[in-house]
Amino acid sequence: MTTAIFTQHSKEHSISITGHAGYSNLDPDIVCSACSVLACTLMQCVLCEEAVGNLKTLNTLEDNGNVNIRFVACDHAAVRMQSIVETIATGFAMLSHEYPDNVKLSVKTGER
Repeated sequence: MTTAIFTQHSKEHSISITGHAGYSNLDPDIVCSACSVLACTLMQCVLCEEAVGNLKTLNTLEDNGNVNIRFVACDHAAVRMQSIVETIATGFAMLSHEYPDNVKLSVKTGER
């Protein structure tokens, strides 16, 4: 199962995407492919935003197909970064709705 956890506290975002969807034992696994596209898209968007100075901090880790991203958006880019994260989370929500045995989504927001 792929588990996507999106956590937000003010302008700080933490995203963890782990596991293999396991929809199909044969290649290609369409659900795992969809999760990978969403994770790679998020990573690329975050890296592009860092390159233009829209992030105060960024920590990323890609390990064996698992992705962990933690960043703090600059004030002027907070809404943009929120939109990017919400768009990717929406994709995971759609997948978890269609494939509940293969994709789990958790969204946590609020102040610490």
